[in-house]
Amino acid sequence: MKFTAVGDIIIGRRIQENYAGYQELAPIINYGDVKFFNLETTLNKEGECFASQASGGTWLRTNPEVLDDIKKFGFNMTSFNNNHVMDYSFEGLLKTLEYVENSGLVHAGVGRNLAEASAPRYLETEKGRVALIAVNTSLSGQMVAGAQTDRLKGRPGVNPLRVKQHVELEKEEFAILQRIIQKSGINAQREIEKREGYHGGVNTNVETVGGISFVCGEETKRVRRPNERDLERVKNAIYEASLQGDYIMISLHSHDMGEFRRRIRAVLYRQRRARRRRTRTAFASPD
Repeated sequence: MKFTAVGDIIIGRRIQENYAGYQELAPIINYGDVKFFNLETTLNKEGECFASQASGGTWLRTNPEVLDDIKKFGFNMTSFNNNHVMDYSFEGLLKTLEYVENSGLVHAGVGRNLAEASAPRYLETEKGRVALIAVNTSLSGQMVAGAQTDRLKGRPGVNPLRVKQHVELEKEEFAILQRIIQKSGINAQREIEKREGYHGGVNTNVETVGGISFVCGEETKRVRRPNERDLERVKNAIYEASLQGDYIMISLHSHDMGEFRRRIRAVLYRQRRARRRRTRTAFASPD
């Protein structure tokens, strides 16, 4: 089994039929049996969907026919679980989902509810069945898919891997921060609420500025941890994929730079390997 995986395809217009780079790029892409790309745009006709108040950096959209041009290069797997998925609100997300589904490309990471968004999707090849799971750490709250219940049909969105973070400061630095907060009055409203008991009393070892928590600790560092419920959901998807597929591909869209992104990838890799080892053991012959 061979894999070809490219990065973000941020495309704003059709690729011309006689594009000079086609002959050079197509053989490289088609080297793989699995050919994956990240569709980092929304698909809708001009004027078809309202733009969201906020975007994933800028408002990305293009006409759905570009998928025909992209497929000519040989691609057969994609995800648009990225920071631009809600650039044109829920309508834009659902239109993109509709066009991707109609294209025949196997996709994962976005759905009409959380179950759809988090489910592995499968590509059948002559050399085996490949599962795709797509997660995203660079997202706003409105992007997160909602779970379907007996009373609610669920909310369209992405399969999230949210990150909880705080900054730990040495004692001297934490004292400086507290003096700045006191002199500037930046947390005046919060201090009133704390004194009145709305934040569980006064914790002298924690300060919050601009939504970021600062904790008095032993050393200065940024602490980031994945949301446990999100991580468990991804683990369950990996387990399902290990039973249903021969290979597992995980697409992680993340703007978290440096060590944390490497650690998240390592965690997902270890989970996949562990699940596959346990599955092989469970189905091993007594001989």
